[in-house]
Amino acid sequence: MGSGRLGTRTIRSPGMHDSAALIAGGSVAAARAIAHGEVDRAVNFCGGLHHAMANYASGFCVYHDAALAGS
Repeated sequence: MGSGRLGTRTIRSPGMHDSAALIAGGSVAAARAIAHGEVDRAVNFCGGLHHAMANYASGFCVYHDAALAGS
């Protein structure tokens, strides 16, 4: 993926998907660990990318990791 814009507010960059997927995966892993009783609490300091929607990115938020973690 080259650089440029994705929608109106998100600047596309090389490696964007890989980085955003890693962040979202961390939030999902934290939620699963809590759900399976492996830990009492978990945090993903890179997470909280809540401006992304189901069908578009917004700002720095490529994937809505909080929604993924809750599903």
